[in-house]
Amino acid sequence: MRVITGIFMVLCAASAFADGFGITAVVDDQVVSTVDVGDRVALVMGMTNIPDTAENRARITPQIVRQLIDEKLEMEEATRDGISISDPKLREGIAKIERQNGKAQGSLEQFVEAKGLSKLSLYAQVRAQMAWSEVVLKKIRPRIKISDREVASYVRRKEASAATAGKIQEVQIATIHIPVDTPANEANVQKLAEKLVGEIRAGASFEAVASQFSSHTGGAQTTDPFWVEAAQVDPAIATALTKTSKGGITDPVRTPTGYQIVKFIDERRAADATAAAADVDARAELAFKQILMTLKPDAKPKEAELLLKLAKEVQQSPGKCEDRSMAGAGDLSEMDFKVTLTRALSSDLPEKLRDFLLRLSVGTVSEPVITPQGIRLFMLCERIDLPPAKSAGPVGDESIRQSIYAEKLELEAQKYMRDLRREAFVEIRGQ
Repeated sequence: MRVITGIFMVLCAASAFADGFGITAVVDDQVVSTVDVGDRVALVMGMTNIPDTAENRARITPQIVRQLIDEKLEMEEATRDGISISDPKLREGIAKIERQNGKAQGSLEQFVEAKGLSKLSLYAQVRAQMAWSEVVLKKIRPRIKISDREVASYVRRKEASAATAGKIQEVQIATIHIPVDTPANEANVQKLAEKLVGEIRAGASFEAVASQFSSHTGGAQTTDPFWVEAAQVDPAIATALTKTSKGGITDPVRTPTGYQIVKFIDERRAADATAAAADVDARAELAFKQILMTLKPDAKPKEAELLLKLAKEVQQSPGKCEDRSMAGAGDLSEMDFKVTLTRALSSDLPEKLRDFLLRLSVGTVSEPVITPQGIRLFMLCERIDLPPAKSAGPVGDESIRQSIYAEKLELEAQKYMRDLRREAFVEIRGQ
């Protein structure tokens, strides 16, 4: 029936799109138009700061088409399961993305609007991701079970590694995963991965590229930084990391499911990890004030020298938590400044920001933090500690179960998506 519907759409779409529109793909009874593709390509380039050139557009367009097809299939499956993402829920999803990236509420849409990008394309992307997450949680999550034998096996590997190395080294990494669905797609995906590596090394944001290109078939933000034992890293990735300095990224690494680009953030020993876990309680509700100070584009060179000095003045007199002003900050006429107030669960914040805030006392202001966007100051206004997650001991360690669970969920979600693609009528044109 889905094939017949798809054929009907092919016959009807030509007349429907004859006036000013083209068809890039037909997905069952839906179409992906050339306008859809153009809007999404522009959105991706704008969000990642990849230069908008003909070469770059040609390189990323096949992957964008694939993503748009997947989004159609994801929304179809969500509709069949009675799942919908209302406008208020969509706004909540966008706000969560902003919190995870340490951005003020409303900043994402403001950025898209300022760059002349398509808000509709952004909404469609976020809505599909949210809908697919609910599908995965509803239909796949209940099927995944973690046995004590699997946990015990993981613990034995960990203990054997500790006995050999004395202390277990851990690395903090973030990844961009671009899947290879079919052998025919191998060359295109490899070239795209190589292009993205070049753009990131030339200055594009790793995090922005990850949010647009990395696979999220498990319904989770898998591109967030995480700590992992070096002994548990895929051997190909481990080899690539030995050639990468902290803060750098690897060349594309071929893994069983596709290509990965890995950012090497930090490393530590087991003793350091234990101390960090004891020192930082990740379960807390935080309210904090953030002050961002940047120079105006036409500011004089001497103003840059005064920016740090001014930041230290602000540190001494930041105003009250509820204030959106900066008391005693002096002359701000040559500078842009932004004050944002945020309340969030620590678990929803980026790891570096979360750990940074949890080490502040309530009412205190941080030292000035120099970032690519300018100088930031943080003031912790309120902290509400929450009960720690229960643990069943070494063999039932929740973190181990979560690690095994996340891997299984990702694999099962990938299988589910492959099944949807195989059962659907999909015709791609002009590629």
